[in-house]
Amino acid sequence: MRRVACLSAFSTVLAVCVVACSEEAPPSVEGVGDPLTLPQPREIRQDPIYGPDGVPRESDERIAGLALPLGLEEIEELREDRRHVYGSSVPMPKMLRYFGPRLNTLHIDQTGERVTYRDALPQGVRGGAVKLDVTVEPTSSHPTRVEIFERPPPPPEGTVVTEEAVREYFDTLEPTKRE
Repeated sequence: MRRVACLSAFSTVLAVCVVACSEEAPPSVEGVGDPLTLPQPREIRQDPIYGPDGVPRESDERIAGLALPLGLEEIEELREDRRHVYGSSVPMPKMLRYFGPRLNTLHIDQTGERVTYRDALPQGVRGGAVKLDVTVEPTSSHPTRVEIFERPPPPPEGTVVTEEAVREYFDTLEPTKRE
């Protein structure tokens, strides 16, 4: 008997819900004919380091005519004469897209993830240009490390070159091998 009473009460509630839900309210005419106000466009904030193509922008800093990208921080303790070392949070592929078009060279070495542009001349530099070795690689302390080595110029034509001078010249070409 108790079960029948529960079913009876349930069916009554269900019937009331069905009737209440089936009654349609008349459509509202509120706001008809009012001018539409469009939402304000969202402000697109672009990272100041990157340009619209996703490549880092040029900074005002230059080495031997090569404009450095934004986002580099010099690692002072690794700096030597003609050697400049930078760390960056800019991903390596974006850094390679920055340097690739700015360096003229036929010698690009890739070892693992390390890429070195050897004997490179900065794009657009004329007369008295210094050749550069630019290495871009990942490190444990920075997502990207950039090392720029200014190659010393060869001795002037007509200069008598001693064996000692040749040794000194080649020692300056590979500073990391001196260590």
